[in-house]
Amino acid sequence: MENDNGNDSIYQIIREINDLLQKLEDTIRAAGINTPEENINLKEKIRLPSNYIRKVEHFEEVYLLHLFKDKELSKNIAYSIQYTDFLNYILSRTTLGKNALSIGSIFRKYATISVTSIIEAYLVGICEFVADACGSCKNINNCIPNGKVVNKDLHRLLRDIKEKKEMAKFKEALEIVNKIAPIDQNLYDILEKLREMRNHIHIQYFDKVKVSGAQIVRTKDFSKTEFRYPIQEYNEAIVALKSLPKVFQNVIDRLAKCSEKVNSLG
Repeated sequence: MENDNGNDSIYQIIREINDLLQKLEDTIRAAGINTPEENINLKEKIRLPSNYIRKVEHFEEVYLLHLFKDKELSKNIAYSIQYTDFLNYILSRTTLGKNALSIGSIFRKYATISVTSIIEAYLVGICEFVADACGSCKNINNCIPNGKVVNKDLHRLLRDIKEKKEMAKFKEALEIVNKIAPIDQNLYDILEKLREMRNHIHIQYFDKVKVSGAQIVRTKDFSKTEFRYPIQEYNEAIVALKSLPKVFQNVIDRLAKCSEKVNSLG
């Protein structure tokens, strides 16, 4: 998220919009509607500005989604990435992007989880691409040495994915991709951190850490002494998402070295 350039005309428009939004709510309440306990279905709505949210076709091209065999998955990923344009708009244009607001923390939490879910789906899509190309190849060892992926046999897992007997989970997908075309360590660490965060989506949960001799302690989402879900964490997730097409291209380049697959990888 870029810093602004201090353009006074931009700030003037923001002040005008803020005043109008407040005037709208005051007018609704003056009409006897006790918001937010009650609400009103307005015939006219506030519109999002044109040209900010990009078309689905843009994401299908940039993220190489046309190479995914599961077209329904690729379309769902494209629409979900498009949704991140909306999240980016809200976080960059409203006070929900400010770290001090508690409601902003909740919004940023679920925004980051949404981005992480897209990352997971994209990595799973890469694994399905690999499984389709290599799952039943007799020379798979030439490209992908066998080994364990989260205690599963890698080659068997790829065969099962190809035959629709199994779907890779986040951790498995991350490890499969990393084995084929090693991911930059910093990016890998961020993806792993996001996976861990996504696994702790509950308002309170048990954390396996040692405190005063106890192995497991109850952790609450928010406390008076701890600030969570800063905008920097959301931005980190967005940067990681934007890095995935390069990861996919590295996988494609690695598999293309196999003469049996070079004509089928698109």
